[in-house]
Amino acid sequence: MVSEGSIGSNTRRIEALTGRPSLERSLERDAQLAETATLLRTEPDSVVEALERLLERQRSAEKELARLRDSAVAAEAAALVAEARDGTLVARRDGRSADELRALALAARRSGSLRAVVLGGSPDGTKVSIVAATGGQPDAGALVKSVAAVVGGGEAAPRGGRGGRSGTRAARRSAGPGGASPRRRMSAVVQPSRRVR
Repeated sequence: MVSEGSIGSNTRRIEALTGRPSLERSLERDAQLAETATLLRTEPDSVVEALERLLERQRSAEKELARLRDSAVAAEAAALVAEARDGTLVARRDGRSADELRALALAARRSGSLRAVVLGGSPDGTKVSIVAATGGQPDAGALVKSVAAVVGGGEAAPRGGRGGRSGTRAARRSAGPGGASPRRRMSAVVQPSRRVR
């Protein structure tokens, strides 16, 4: 049997090979199994077990990579906290996605017990990402909206608490024709000396 599928109410279609094509298909599958076993450095009868071991190693590697990333974020967050003033932190980090900035902002707020953290930067040189993390006050959405207006607009996308009362928010804005580049616009907004009100 090659395939089976529904073609209508209470009607199934079954496709199968018979005769010589069936034998050729069987030989082709045997060859594929042998090639797979060679790639996995095992015998054809042990392909399933070898695949399970490979997948387990991959899962372990992904967990370790996630742990290392978390450690790197925590270390960078601790360094950022040192720049905070009066319980607030405003900083710029280019080359990061909005999700990466969000994780960094949350880690910085937690590690330093800060009232508010606002991070911004350009992930690719054409867009601006802005994130804010607060404990509820000031409003994270309002912070992102006010900063986004300075760098050329953008709509806030809520992450976390309802209505933006807590958690984080992020906004991205493409540089418009004839407008200032994200780098120039961000330099006027996310400077450590600027305070979040």
